[in-house]
Order: sequence, then C-alpha cells, then structure tokens
Amino acid sequence: MQGYLVETYTAGVDPRQQASWERFARSAAEDLTTRGTDVRFIRAFHVPEDEISFFVFDAPSRRDAALAAEHAGLEPLRVVAVTDGSGTAKPRDRERT
Repeated sequence: MQGYLVETYTAGVDPRQQASWERFARSAAEDLTTRGTDVRFIRAFHVPEDEISFFVFDAPSRRDAALAAEHAGLEPLRVVAVTDGSGTAKPRDRERT
C-alpha cells in the first residue's frame, strides 16, 4: 500500500478538536477497511501557526485516502503520495494500534 498525506485547513482549532479529528480519522479508516477498502490511519501533524493539519493514511489509492478523510469529517485540500525516507513508498507505521 502507498502512504498519502492529506492536507486540511484548520483555523481556530484547539488541541481537543485535533485529538477528536485523529480519533475520527482512525475510525473512518477502520470503517472503510471493514467495508472492503484497506485503509489505515498512521498519524497526524498539526501546524497551528499556519492553520493547517496533515493526516497520513496508508491506502490503495489517493482517492481512498481522500475518502477516509472525508468520512472523518475532514475537508481535504490536497492529497499527495509520501515516502518515509527508507526507500519504500509506505510511511513507517509507529502509531498503529
């Protein structure tokens, strides 16, 4: 599977909302997986100064990563493939539960 970075606009969001979005992202990925599309939420990065957040998903396609974000209540501005620097296309999954 490929890793995808989903960029979202998050102006005026407090840390509690950020934690909620991470739970929603994880739940959305799990829901899509039970429906037959293998998607995993890896982690999120929040940049309050720039009013932006990034959510990393492993997914079969860019569209599936965007679908997981939308299912979580996020509004993807951009979805791009990412690598983890080890020469593989998949981010390291340190946050998986």
